[in-house]
Amino acid sequence: NLVSSLTIGFSKKRYDELYEVALNYAVLDAERKAETIAKSLDMLIVSVESISVSEAGPSPYKLKAGEAIPASVTPPIMPGETTVEVYVTAVFLLAPKP
Repeated sequence: NLVSSLTIGFSKKRYDELYEVALNYAVLDAERKAETIAKSLDMLIVSVESISVSEAGPSPYKLKAGEAIPASVTPPIMPGETTVEVYVTAVFLLAPKP
């Protein structure tokens, strides 16, 4: 047996769950930043003018080897990370406080 690469990743269902969590955090972070800016300018957020989302798919950790491994031996799985990234760009409309 020759192992040239091994990729471990998420199932589609798990990726979707993690994507939704990341998206919620990204939107909340954008809103928090807008609120901080509005407060420092003594203004209020009136509305969200636009919002766009971009994402980076999962980047699986890969284990590569160039040597033969006996069939009876399980290849080692090295610890690593798989990431789900979401980027949110939001435009908020601000107005002076009444």
